[in-house]
Formats: sequence, C-alpha cells, structure tokens
Amino acid sequence: MALTGALLPLVITALALLAYSRLTRPHPQGPKPLPIIGNVFDLTPKELWLTAFKWARTYGPITHIRIFNKCLVFLNTPKAVFDLLDKRRSVYSDKPHLVMAGELCGCENMVAFTSYGNRARRQRKLMQKAFGPAVITRYHELMQMESRPT
Repeated sequence: MALTGALLPLVITALALLAYSRLTRPHPQGPKPLPIIGNVFDLTPKELWLTAFKWARTYGPITHIRIFNKCLVFLNTPKAVFDLLDKRRSVYSDKPHLVMAGELCGCENMVAFTSYGNRARRQRKLMQKAFGPAVITRYHELMQMESRPT
C-alpha cells in the first residue's frame, strides 16, 4: 500500500510532464494561449475569417492556435498551402482516427475515413479514373438529364 502511495505522485508527475512537452513543441507563431483552455476566447462564432486575416497580418503566412489540447494551424497564403499540403503531403495529409465513424459504424474503408497509406493511394487513383478531368465530360449528359425539372 505504501508503494502505491509513493508511485501515484510519480505517475501523475510523469503524465503532467508528457502533456507539457506536447504543448511546448515548436509551433508556428500565433496568439498566446491561456493555460488549459488555450485560444478558446480568441475564436469568434461569426466571421472567423476576419480574425484569421488579422492573425495573418500579425503572425505571417502560418498561424498556430491551441484549443484545449488540440492544435489548429491556419494557412494564410496560397504559397503556404502549396508548400505544406502539396510539397509535404506525406507528412500532413493524414486524417484523425475516428472510432465512431470508422470502427463502430463500419465506415473505415470509405474514402473519407481512410488513413493515409497504400489503401488511400489506391482509392484516390480509382477516384481519379472515375471522376478525373479526363473522364468527367462523359457525365455531362447524365448531369443535365438529372438536373432538369420533372
């Protein structure tokens, strides 16, 4: 029992240090977050783009904010978008693991919920063959027919 009492503070300290190290990793500039809640009060329910525009002028092409323990990154220029999402797509193109949508509802094989990897590349290749610019013209007649009023 005494060992458990001595071990508990050690475990709590280790978890706190782990959480702190995750929050203090180098990130792009952004408004200073409050402890625990982060930048919750910096977000606006309406016209968030105006706030993001102000941050872009203050902090540059990439702005970082924290909401509780989640990091959000705003890419404020086309160059920043291209550099991160196209040039380094293998680093930034994965999606969060959604247990409810994936495992519990059986949607883990759907394109929208597939994690980055070989399966996602195969799915994108098939989607490109079916709906890419080279073949989309084949669907024009069908789209016109389906969009006519009955």
